[in-house]
Amino acid sequence: MTEHQYTDERGAADPTAHAESDRPLDRVVRDDSRLDDPRVDDTYLRVVPSIERGGTVVLVGVTHDHPASQARARRVVAGVAPAVVALELSPLVIPLYRQYASERDGRTGGAYDGGEMAAALAASGDGRVVGIDAPNWAYGRRLVAALRARETDREAAVSAVRNTLSVSRHTVTCAVSAAVRAVTPWAPSVETAAAHDSSVTDPPAAQAADEARQLSRSRALLGALKLPPGQELVDELREASMASRIESLRTEGSVVAVVGHAHLDPIRDRLAGEGSE
Repeated sequence: MTEHQYTDERGAADPTAHAESDRPLDRVVRDDSRLDDPRVDDTYLRVVPSIERGGTVVLVGVTHDHPASQARARRVVAGVAPAVVALELSPLVIPLYRQYASERDGRTGGAYDGGEMAAALAASGDGRVVGIDAPNWAYGRRLVAALRARETDREAAVSAVRNTLSVSRHTVTCAVSAAVRAVTPWAPSVETAAAHDSSVTDPPAAQAADEARQLSRSRALLGALKLPPGQELVDELREASMASRIESLRTEGSVVAVVGHAHLDPIRDRLAGEGSE
């Protein structure tokens, strides 16, 4: 996982959840050849059908920087060709990831390539690309409201504020880096790729198997741990903010949203009305 992102301490979503679908993704795919790949599995996708006031939403679950997730994000975005590509990034970070996306083919020396977010951005074509994650105004408003609420635990509130300040500082660093890179040859390094046991040179099936093993280990480990109250609050506020933003974006047409596995079902449920405020 890269430094600008919040840690998904809950672990990945259970890939068996909502797997009983009759593959509704087929209804919105424009190029199904993109999805004929073991890394593009229904267990890592959620589809929220279109409604009168908005288009279909495809949620793509990823393991940050894993090669299987990079392929999944790229192929689903290219296959669906949505009106909007929504990324689990702050809006302030999008310019930096545009640069990563434009440089992916020529990148050498192990420099960070933007992972699955840059892969999705590179495949976006004419679609609008939007950052939906904190820090942003919507998240800030929700955080302030939570801090004012009497029922919010003080320890959780302090932890959430510290978390937000830390991520905000790194987000500003990323924004400054993008501005510097845009006008000078210097490319300051501000992101570090998460380490995985699989690489882009491995066969697709091997990448998919490695990601599945990693997610299984993560669920087994983190399922036995109690999430700190501050992290629970941050996750809830982020998911509410991301779902709200996606809901507004779907008025423009179909949306493909690339998010961490842990956020798949909470965001899907909010969009479906099961967790709405």
